[in-house]
Amino acid sequence: DNIDYKNPITYNRLLKLYKEAKDKQKANEIKQKMLEKNIAEEQSVPTDKSKTKKPCVYVCSDLHGKYDAYMTVIERLGKDDKLYILGDVIDRGDDGIKILQDIMERQKDGQVEFLMGNHEHLMMQTLLGNKRYEDIWFKGNGGDVTYKEFEKLTPEKQEEMKEFLMNTAIYKQIEAGNQDYYLVHAKAIQDLDETSQTFKQMMDNGQELKILETLESRAPKHCKEEDIPKKDMFTIIGHTPTFNTIELGKGYIDIDCGIAYGEQLALVNLTEGEVQYFNAEEIKEKAKSKTKEDDEQDR
Repeated sequence: DNIDYKNPITYNRLLKLYKEAKDKQKANEIKQKMLEKNIAEEQSVPTDKSKTKKPCVYVCSDLHGKYDAYMTVIERLGKDDKLYILGDVIDRGDDGIKILQDIMERQKDGQVEFLMGNHEHLMMQTLLGNKRYEDIWFKGNGGDVTYKEFEKLTPEKQEEMKEFLMNTAIYKQIEAGNQDYYLVHAKAIQDLDETSQTFKQMMDNGQELKILETLESRAPKHCKEEDIPKKDMFTIIGHTPTFNTIELGKGYIDIDCGIAYGEQLALVNLTEGEVQYFNAEEIKEKAKSKTKEDDEQDR
């Protein structure tokens, strides 16, 4: 790793994340870096369960129509917690529109904040009448499933969803637990100094190519790995499935663990430096059990 993090908190957060992920190799790499920089490892302090839990900032990504996975995350939130979702809640699975509708309601109350992914970008461009994006969306990206569900909405609900997506952030800089983070679906934009910009703002400024860059890029196919994070700011991305646990790159973490492909969903607590994993099969079985219980209660 050639990134020189400015904040010792970052190293301790990464060390904790990889210990919890049982990734000894990555944990040892972080510990070695800390030794070189003379950064002390924070010792865990037993939690006083009698005290009120402080609000935490969480982040997840790439739910891809898996409503049960989405609700698994929502159920983990306290009333004062905040969840950022790094895009791609639609397509592949059947319930992307249902997830989007729920996000829209929760964002009004400030509990959830949604950032655009490349799939929502394809959807938005299609709804704006761009045929080139429509072909890409429907062929290989699962847009036909999402579009059929969108078409079932009333005209008023359709317009409300379009307006929501128009004003959805492409990237955002936040603070959590005395640490700054840059949140984006796939890749930071180095030459924009604003802390956040929406799809509408960037389109109005003629920055469509930058939107594509930040939502579609993968290393090493489209860019160098070291170009993914925002310079001097630790970056959280999704987009490229790891099919395992979260993965540490050069100045960033990829948290898309492949729930869309039957693998895992990662919920990262940025405030505490913790990560929870939810297995696709376990989520499925839990949803079946809940449905069965609900049916029995209705009888």
